[in-house]
Amino acid sequence: MPRDWNVFWTQQDDPRQPHSAEFFASHGREFTLVCGDPTGKRVLEFGCGTGALFSPMGLERARSYRGVDFSAKMLAVFRAAHPGVDLLVGDATSYNDGAQYDLIFSSSLVQYFSYPMFRRHIASARAMLAPGGRLLVGSIPWRGARAAFHLQAANPASTQSLLRRLAVLARSYAGIEPLGYWYSYRECTAAARRHGLTPTYFGCLHMPYRFHVRMDDTGHA
Repeated sequence: MPRDWNVFWTQQDDPRQPHSAEFFASHGREFTLVCGDPTGKRVLEFGCGTGALFSPMGLERARSYRGVDFSAKMLAVFRAAHPGVDLLVGDATSYNDGAQYDLIFSSSLVQYFSYPMFRRHIASARAMLAPGGRLLVGSIPWRGARAAFHLQAANPASTQSLLRRLAVLARSYAGIEPLGYWYSYRECTAAARRHGLTPTYFGCLHMPYRFHVRMDDTGHA
């Protein structure tokens, strides 16, 4: 059976991402290039975890910042490093605090959402997006790269047998996937346009099997 990601993440105090400070510094710069400087903006981050992107993205310069995550344990780590930061336990698929934000973003989050959950997430975020605002859904596993990723086509030196790689790929197609869900550009475009947002796609510099999609409210001057 597919893993219940809500139960899994509730029990975690570690986002299970690369822990290199250099990685997060570079990843933060990449996100800032894609979504713009947060200085003076009202910012909402979903899946903020332990706050790994807070300083690299310069989010302390935002007009306001709120971080939302499913794991109270990870928020406690974030709060210890940045006392006084506005953090809440919440479900990103339905969260709506009634406020408006200029920038709403997430990183490596929606892979834990089924497509119906993903659509609800976009709808909830859209309801909080200020006129002219941006929604960045970052580091999404790209379905077009799934086979290459599991077969490790980019890593011919791997000691894992081809049979083992094929078995992992087969389990992924069967819905048993340690990475979560893989998404297509078409699915993201449909979700954006459903809510009057204009999608723009960017490759992920550090993880080429992933992509970012920025959804802009272009209906306002």
